[in-house]
Amino acid sequence: MLSMANLEGETVSNTPNRRVPARTYAEWSAAAKSCDRVSGADAWKADEVDGSFDAADIRRRQDSLRQSVESRDGEGLLNILSEGIHGNMGGMGNPELYARSKYGTKDLIPQYVAAIIEALDVVARSPENEVAFGEKLDFFQRASLCYGRSALMLSGGGGGYISITVWSMRCSVRGFCPMCCQDPAPVVGFARSSVRAPTSSSQGISTPNAIIW
Repeated sequence: MLSMANLEGETVSNTPNRRVPARTYAEWSAAAKSCDRVSGADAWKADEVDGSFDAADIRRRQDSLRQSVESRDGEGLLNILSEGIHGNMGGMGNPELYARSKYGTKDLIPQYVAAIIEALDVVARSPENEVAFGEKLDFFQRASLCYGRSALMLSGGGGGYISITVWSMRCSVRGFCPMCCQDPAPVVGFARSSVRAPTSSSQGISTPNAIIW
């Protein structure tokens, strides 16, 4: 087991496969970052010369985004984002990039994600005489599918009533993540608490932001 106390003196060869115990996320992240420092993973994160992903393309797109963000060019950002509207830009979703360190991945990847978030905010706030509402709506609907969204998976027969309670709370909180359920127990409750009538399909019962099968 690896702890903050015994990280010093560890070598690159004996730290990568050691476990990092923690009671909270803050404790774990601190220990994981320390491990990356002594194991040499930090140097790997900073190195953009890597065949696992196309760093040059990602860097080029990041620079374009930042220039348009600084000039508050909503229309330009919309065009740039539309050209690369998928979550695996330049191979940044390659599993190899997430198996070399205990905390994070290549430094360029979170930097690019941050640039995307900032650009999306600028587009959303752009006046309609610059970016029409219809264009925004179409773009963000496509972005929501291409970039993906978090979802809450509910399962377990004994937890049916708990699932119904969670679903009911979800309906009262605007912007809560989509939910899925593969358990028959809460199906009736989900259907009844839906804000509109469910529609049947071969995939199961679909309610707003919910799939039940």
